[in-house]
Amino acid sequence: GGGWIEHEGNADTDTIVTALGLAGKVKWRYKCGAAWTSRRLWPGTRGTPTYQDGRLYYESPVGDLVCLEAKSGNEIWGMNILSKFDGKNIRWALSESLLIDGENLICAPGGSKGGIVALNKLTGKVVWTCVTGDQAGYASPIVVEQDGMRIIVTLTLKAMIGVNAKTGKLLWRVDHESYADENVLRPIHHDGHVLVSTIKAGTRKWKLNVKGQTASVKQVWRSMDMDNHHGGVVLLDGYLYGSSCVYNRNKWLCLDWTSGK
Repeated sequence: GGGWIEHEGNADTDTIVTALGLAGKVKWRYKCGAAWTSRRLWPGTRGTPTYQDGRLYYESPVGDLVCLEAKSGNEIWGMNILSKFDGKNIRWALSESLLIDGENLICAPGGSKGGIVALNKLTGKVVWTCVTGDQAGYASPIVVEQDGMRIIVTLTLKAMIGVNAKTGKLLWRVDHESYADENVLRPIHHDGHVLVSTIKAGTRKWKLNVKGQTASVKQVWRSMDMDNHHGGVVLLDGYLYGSSCVYNRNKWLCLDWTSGK
């Protein structure tokens, strides 16, 4: 953000977005609605701010989404996505980090009026909505370019889905249920394939198939050796590195990207 650090957290009953200079001096603070304060369900913020071209985008655990001027902290536009799209918060609260795709800002309210939503990043105007039939997961979305189609891929509470990034059409929905619905991992895309890894559901890799305006996925392999919970999985030089939660408790593992071994 041009020589400063931007972050978010709780201050009493408020969610606060803060900009700090590199010497630690506060440049500005912005109150972004109510805080998530449940002691039993881990108080505090989750997703991180997204920065582009002088604007800062942030989604709070209770669905308050704002676009701020990064230098001043002044609000450009904002809304509560749970209220607007008829969504219900999930057990440990919304956790995604927002995705910018061209002129669109992608978020997942998980509501009956919009499961995955594209908003104009400059104005907040709704570009398209996709009703998925699921509540939001805890994952952050990615955008995939495959055979001429741009696809938003993410985990909902109980599935892995693909959405046409231009039109908002739901392309596929594959059941993927984790322990306590904890679908957390940001999907990995590489070489025409998508991979996720979640607690007690293991690691799964699918091949993407695009034909014209349709797209589907076919599972290539599934491994229960690695069931990542928090912290993510890294793909490097043909190998996947991550931690396992249940089946190889507290162990770091390396899986072969091609075979899953």
